[in-house]
Amino acid sequence: MRSRFVKVVILIPASVHTATLAIPLALRHRLPEPVATHFTDETPDRSSHLWAAVGENLMLGTGAWSVLGLLALLRHDGSMGRRIAAGLALGIVVLLDVALLLGVVVSNLDAASWQEASSPSYAPTVAVGSGVLAMLFGAIAVSPRRPQPEEREEIPDDPVTDPPARGRTVWIGRARNPAYFWRTLAATCLMLVLAALGVSWMLAAAVVPLASLHFWSGVTAVFDGCRLTVRGGVPFLFPRRITLEQIETAERVEIDPRQWGWGWRLRKRRKHAVVVRRGEALLVALRGGGEFIVTVDDAAVGAAEIRQALRCAKLELPPEPQPTSAQEE
Repeated sequence: MRSRFVKVVILIPASVHTATLAIPLALRHRLPEPVATHFTDETPDRSSHLWAAVGENLMLGTGAWSVLGLLALLRHDGSMGRRIAAGLALGIVVLLDVALLLGVVVSNLDAASWQEASSPSYAPTVAVGSGVLAMLFGAIAVSPRRPQPEEREEIPDDPVTDPPARGRTVWIGRARNPAYFWRTLAATCLMLVLAALGVSWMLAAAVVPLASLHFWSGVTAVFDGCRLTVRGGVPFLFPRRITLEQIETAERVEIDPRQWGWGWRLRKRRKHAVVVRRGEALLVALRGGGEFIVTVDDAAVGAAEIRQALRCAKLELPPEPQPTSAQEE
């Protein structure tokens, strides 16, 4: 899946974008200076230097591709969010590149001056149609739906006869909040509009807050039999790892964000919580009085797996040494 993502979101847009930007420069001796860049009823009414037209396309296309590609990277594989972001990343690049080729190269090719340029009537339809087709291709190709198993493997209840294997994933709990993703996408579109109006520095300034906002769009908890790992929407940032030796017990609880708040919450008495939605959550009681709570689906299954691993760990402890007769005397 990673190679498919690299091809659809990185290699294909980069190749198309590079080739498109190279074509006007290669044909610059056949283009007037300046070139017509805007048409009304197929009549040119605005012009600019060739390097300015190419630079504007480079800035807008690369900025939109980078931001949307980052959003696609941050979404988990197979999610609708990854499909939408990847499709938009490829579609916008193709739309802008085709518009540049038709509006600058084809319209101005071999024209004596920019006033004599003529935009083909099919240009808007071809540009928009190419962008839509590329968007659909990117959304479908980046993350195909995985086949679901017909039956879920039953986990035995007896920790003595079949204890969980250490180092193997025995439970994965996830929680998603689509509202955060759509807010991130809306903010991204707003930044692109501002960039199109000339405020290009907004693209670079928006990356950090958009990534921070996207961090709370989901959470994933993984228990592998010896430790619990919790990650936010950005997989490589701020993972929380709790080993089995630190855990006293685990249970399922109900969380209301109006009482806890959203995001990573820190309360008194060593109480931590990761809240991305309301509803069921996994509560892990730590040795020494601390608590860690994370809102995930199937929290009851995760709590049962952790308690089962704790029982197995207690059974594996070596017996206490018995005093010898000499020590008794």
